[in-house]
Order: sequence, then C-alpha cells, then structure tokens
Amino acid sequence: MSGDNKKKQYHFVIMAAQRTGVVNPLAEAAGVSHKCLIKIDGKSLIERTLTEVVASGLARRISVSIEDDAPLKSDSYVRGLMDGGFVRFVKS
Repeated sequence: MSGDNKKKQYHFVIMAAQRTGVVNPLAEAAGVSHKCLIKIDGKSLIERTLTEVVASGLARRISVSIEDDAPLKSDSYVRGLMDGGFVRFVKS
C-alpha cells in the first residue's frame, strides 16, 4: 500500500430534470415545480441528495442536470453550493 491516504474523488452527475410537457404528480401534490424540490422534514430531496454526496468526501465536482437553474436556486442550500462553485448546473 502506498503512503497516500487520499480518497479517490469523482465527478457526480445528478439527474433532476422533468420530461417535457409532463407534470410530476408528486411535485404537483407538493406544490413545487420539480420532484427534487419536494420537502421531507424541512429538506428538499435535492438538498438531501447533495448533503450525502458532499458528506461522502468522494465528490470532486457535482453537476445537476435540469432544464433551468432557477428551481435549483430556489433552494438556499443548493444555491450556496452553486455560488461556492462546488455544484454546477448543466442544461438537460
């Protein structure tokens, strides 16, 4: 074993887009535009996913694929990661 104890890091891609013209029934019931914005116990699904990826220490970079970045920026935790340059938006 080498003396290098660094974890290997990866580029994570999180798929958060919707199908064009299809309204997700769970998002609609929760009153949000995307399923990833549904809150459970005060945290959106995208926040929960990103929190776990960040906590793993395995992420070099995270890209979230979605139609527009406005829904992501509506979540303060996600917006903070985006503003810090750790998470980036990729148009789906």
